[in-house]
Amino acid sequence: MIERVVVETDDADEQALAASVLEKRGCTVTKTRDGNLAVLVPDSRDAEEEVTEALNDAGVVCFVYRAEEEDAECRDSP
Repeated sequence: MIERVVVETDDADEQALAASVLEKRGCTVTKTRDGNLAVLVPDSRDAEEEVTEALNDAGVVCFVYRAEEEDAECRDSP
């Protein structure tokens, strides 16, 4: 099962680091319309916790939460 979470950061460098870390873990990362990261996490029991731990281990300061459908829409979506 694929779970969707949103990652909010205040810094562009941290956002780029977060995207890199999560992509290396097999996640699909896109930007939302409001500039956050929408993350699709494959085969996860608790995507929110897994993403938070991975980003904390990488030193990224962020806020991670389970996405509502409209939160996770890609910026390029019609």
